[in-house]
Amino acid sequence: MKKRYLFFSVFFTVVAFMPLPALALHSSLYSKTWQCTYCHPNGPGTRPRTPCQDCHNNATGKNYSDQSAPEVAYHSSGVIGSTKYGTWERQCLDCHDPHKHNHFDGSNGGIQDPAAVLVDLDVHNATREGIEFTFEITGMTVNNPNWSDPSTWSRKTGNERGLLFVYNNKGKYYFNKVVRATDTTITIQNGFTNFPLVPWENPFHAQLMYGQFIRDEVNGTEVNFSSPNAMANDESGTGVDPTPDGICQVCHTQTTHWRSDGSLSNHFNGWDCITCHPHTQGFKPVPPAVPPQPCE
Repeated sequence: MKKRYLFFSVFFTVVAFMPLPALALHSSLYSKTWQCTYCHPNGPGTRPRTPCQDCHNNATGKNYSDQSAPEVAYHSSGVIGSTKYGTWERQCLDCHDPHKHNHFDGSNGGIQDPAAVLVDLDVHNATREGIEFTFEITGMTVNNPNWSDPSTWSRKTGNERGLLFVYNNKGKYYFNKVVRATDTTITIQNGFTNFPLVPWENPFHAQLMYGQFIRDEVNGTEVNFSSPNAMANDESGTGVDPTPDGICQVCHTQTTHWRSDGSLSNHFNGWDCITCHPHTQGFKPVPPAVPPQPCE
């Protein structure tokens, strides 16, 4: 009986912590060794052990690993160094869902918001080299003109952070980071040991999405985070944004630009807010070392 209990305990532990593609586990993009216990030492579903900054501490912009993720800081009056709007603090989970990508539902048909689908692809004939898989592209529909150049797909915010290649294989959704792409081929990196090798359907359909762990809804408003320029985008060009759904914009009611009611939207329209408001400093306004440029 003791042996049976021991076997069940081991079996449960292994199954509980296996990477599950449909859940898009938090750091499966960078590593196939990610463990839920890094954040939940007492098991999935228990309270997280540490602040996000315990792992989000890498300020180099490269060589990310399981517990060396891009550096961040809280968005608070203390970090920014100003009490102009009183004393306040926003927690990471106010804006981020560590288990789910923006507008994706693995149990309800994949990417829910068509605006989050940057490119539709038909691919076939996979070739493998280590954990990289290269496909020939047989069909491509660019839905977001900001991503019309395949050479940009592998570096959405840096050399190690490509767009996500999302597809369904035998009822499960998989996410894989794009590491290279041309007009005719795309190479993805597998983060899972149980990656489906065969049989591939030829061709099969995949979609590209931006892939940040942003909540679908923040402060009671649906958020659009399909590319950096979506953070502050007044498509009307009038200075009054008809769709105030940027991740920063949805909470701001007193700021001098980009308020939640759509007003004051004439400040670097269509640019990447992080250029001048780095997450490493809690979104404090910091003049960039290099003059900012519009998002491509």
